[in-house]
Amino acid sequence: MTQGEAALQVHSSTTEKLLDLRDAAARVHLGSLPEVPSLNDVPCLSANLPRHVIPGLELHLSTHGAVAAQPPVRIEDIVERPGALHLRWTKVDEDYPVDEYVVQCSEMLDGQQVQGSVGDNVSILYRGPKCEFTAVRLVCGTRYSFRAGIRCSENDVDDDATVWSVPQVGSTSLPSHEWSVGHLGFTLNRQRDMALRNAITDASVLYSRSASYHCGQSIAFRVECAGQSCRMDSIGLCMELLPDTKTLRRCGALCIGSSGAVFVNGKEMTNQLPPLAAGMTVTFETEPVLGHGGDFRLRVSVACGEREVVSDWPLQQPQLKLFFGCSFLHAGWELLVF
Repeated sequence: MTQGEAALQVHSSTTEKLLDLRDAAARVHLGSLPEVPSLNDVPCLSANLPRHVIPGLELHLSTHGAVAAQPPVRIEDIVERPGALHLRWTKVDEDYPVDEYVVQCSEMLDGQQVQGSVGDNVSILYRGPKCEFTAVRLVCGTRYSFRAGIRCSENDVDDDATVWSVPQVGSTSLPSHEWSVGHLGFTLNRQRDMALRNAITDASVLYSRSASYHCGQSIAFRVECAGQSCRMDSIGLCMELLPDTKTLRRCGALCIGSSGAVFVNGKEMTNQLPPLAAGMTVTFETEPVLGHGGDFRLRVSVACGEREVVSDWPLQQPQLKLFFGCSFLHAGWELLVF
């Protein structure tokens, strides 16, 4: 309020103070909201102007922004995943134009916003047309502040002009998934959540460090880089570790091949998903169900892009914790699990 009053008291034609006031919004911390003043403290400006002046004045004011009753976008859900948070947002104002959505994240310490300028502690996680995104490689137990924004070329007057939602805070209590170490055919990153198929000839399956997948949750694999496809390539879930096996296309496993084919206990399903390519994400979701005769099985949804394949996976015994794994014959495949 004080900065706004100072800007209005400048008796000159310059708009520098007003521009500084507008740009200050870009430097506000994600967890900060303006104080709502009482009605008596709200200023009111009334003036009688010649009719021919009004169009030019409206045009000039419109270049500095607009006032809305609510943000045009709202974060609906923040769902925890192992070492990650899945965000979903909706556009509240259907009439508001949008070129792309933007999601920002800022780490919080002890319930407070991390101090520093916006360039130091806020990162852009996502730009694009979708209304959901998974923030990965988060520290377990750390609180993060998120806000979603709308960018529209016809409304934006500069690169920083984005209409933001009210910030929402989330954290994950689930430890990150990790690949097992020591496989000669794969190179892991420091966090052990990304595996790169190297040029060594060992083409056996790379498994998870432990049975860290719990039924009822979702697990996702993002293809960071794609190599040459092979019929025996596989990404999926399995009941047990079988060393020296070349693929997950076997009994006791459910997987997707690099061609998009889905296999349950080694049998290829009729429906297929798109062939895997760089930038694509494959998501597995499971739900325990009782089959005919009381046998235990998992209803598994495998989604990639806009398509989904749902299959029942019969298991030899009830099992609610599973391993995950991958296998690629050729080098160049890089896979992130979350």
